[in-house]
Amino acid sequence: MKMKELISRLKADGYSITGRMIKHYIDIGILQKPEYKCPNQALYADFHYIRLKRILSNKKAGKSIAKIKDEIFKENDDLLIKIKNDDLDSSNINDIIKKLGIVEREEADLIKSELNDNKTYTKVDILEKLDSDGSILDLAVDTGVISDKDTYNSYELYILICIKNLIKVKKQNKNASGQLIERISEISKLNSIANEISYLINSDKDNSWLYTYLLESIVLSKVDKKIIRKPMTEDNDYKYKKALEDLESMEFDKNYEG
Repeated sequence: MKMKELISRLKADGYSITGRMIKHYIDIGILQKPEYKCPNQALYADFHYIRLKRILSNKKAGKSIAKIKDEIFKENDDLLIKIKNDDLDSSNINDIIKKLGIVEREEADLIKSELNDNKTYTKVDILEKLDSDGSILDLAVDTGVISDKDTYNSYELYILICIKNLIKVKKQNKNASGQLIERISEISKLNSIANEISYLINSDKDNSWLYTYLLESIVLSKVDKKIIRKPMTEDNDYKYKKALEDLESMEFDKNYEG
């Protein structure tokens, strides 16, 4: 999309920004450079839209640009550490971004930060937010996660965004199956477990924290969080330095729409 289209899209969501400010965010490294089909025509992707929404949302919440910049740079540093520890092929930083679902995670975090009990969305609104033909909504209804109705709240939008991300990231990752039937099974299992957990919490709301903390402790105890640290070989050192250069210049895949 062109800058005017990007600004209009943000304005429709209640965010005001100028072209000069967008260029400033690019200059200070918190927004990736756009693609240039020709010298005077910059094209922006969905990731620019999501990142700008995050920046503007944080500013509305009272965060300074310096604080926002620190958070984004810290995320870049964490990515570099993961590249090094997991011995990922950093010759193409864009493949790593897709594989790890970094763009999708930022979108989900943004929706999560804006959860509001009183906000509702029509089906048309939902499909626009999902940028979907309705298949994500149908999948959520078929698996029983949400029901088919005329309006949805922000929590249901968050669920739909997470389902969309599950499908998208699995398809992008060549090492994982993207078969829809497998994703349906995963969603159904999670929904069934969530029903049991919500029953426990709702049965004793005054002590709901007991169950949420217990759930977290059980899950954490089952998850293997060990990271095998591999020695830095000359080849790995080159890959890491290359990834650092890519991140510092913020030269991500210009054709990737997040």
